This record gives sequence, structure tokens and C-alpha cells, in this order.
Amino acid sequence: MTKVIAIDGPAGAGKGTVGKGLAQKVNFAYLDTGSLYRTVSLKMLKQTGKFSKEAAIEAAISLTAKEMKELLSLPELRGPENSENVSKVAVLPEVRHEVTNLQHKFIENPPKGKDGVLLEGRDIGTVVVPNADVKIYLTASAEIRAERRLKDYEEKGEKTTFEEVLAMIKERDERDMNRENSPLKPADDAVILDSSNLTIDEVIEEALKIV
Repeated sequence: MTKVIAIDGPAGAGKGTVGKGLAQKVNFAYLDTGSLYRTVSLKMLKQTGKFSKEAAIEAAISLTAKEMKELLSLPELRGPENSENVSKVAVLPEVRHEVTNLQHKFIENPPKGKDGVLLEGRDIGTVVVPNADVKIYLTASAEIRAERRLKDYEEKGEKTTFEEVLAMIKERDERDMNRENSPLKPADDAVILDSSNLTIDEVIEEALKIV
């Protein structure tokens, strides 16, 4: 049985950076499940130019491994337009079904030489792997998360404002936490880790203590 660490939390909490750092320290394979939804969303936008339920479902069902690899390498994967649409795509049960299957395949066939797998997302400990060995719910205030996202966008040359990013973060939280299918929430047995006033290294160290 593959050992599993599940990290869940809202947008901008630092799941990716912390997940990668923690996975490296414990020799676990790392999977950013949010990127899987982002590839579906970006494929949809490239095909139709806008969100639609039908196009999102079709993008998820027809997504190939080659397409996913190509989409993951594109800078617009984490751009404002795709970030705004990905939560609309991720609420669709049909899309979540396809992406969950990909996650289960990753767990069942982990890379050789790794001692386990670390998955980070929004429903890993509650839905995807409810029997995960370790569950961490990583969070931070909306304002802190908006500041982090704004910095990311600025570094990539994306033009936006703090107010726009904060509004996007709050809207994303509302949609993720109140969706009918797999809502964002801490698992009952998850350890809550607030990263608001911690550096990345400090958060990784706290997560390592939890593990």
C-alpha cells in the first residue's frame, strides 16, 4: 500500500511550494492536482475562448497525456484568465470524476525509488484519499494569499491589481467551499496549518513535524 500525504487548502495558501519542499524532504513523489484541473480549463479556453459546461467536460474526457504535458508547460496555465475559469471547471462532477481517476492512477503506480506520494489540492483528504496517512489543511488569510498571487502575476509580467486579485481569491473561496460536489473543507482528522505569518521554510518545517 502506497504511503500518502494529503495537503488541502484554498488558493494562494502555498500548497504548491510547501508540497514540493515537503515531498523532497521525505522522498515522496509530488502531484499538484490543481494543475490537472488547470490543464482541462486551458484546453477548454483554447478550443472555445470561454467557459461552457459542455466544452469543459469534453476537454476533460478527451485530454491526452501528450496534451497535458504541453499545457502544463505554458505560462498562461496560471494566468488570471485561466485562474478565473478553473474553479468553474472544477465544480463539474464529470470533470472531477476524470481528474480523480488520474490521481488514483498516480497513487497506484508511484514513480520508482520514492517512499510514497504527496498530493495537494482541495479535496484530497476528504474525497480522493480519505484514508491518507497524513492530512494537512494549509490556509492563510485572504489578504495574505492575494498578496502572494499578485507577486506571482507581477513576476510573470501579468498586469492586475491587489483589489482585483483579492476579489478573485474571495470569489474562488466562495465557489470552492460551497460547491455541491467535493467542497473545500478540512478533513475531520486533518491538522490545520496557518501559513499567514510564516516563511515558506518555516511552513515546510512545521509540515515535516506533522508528518
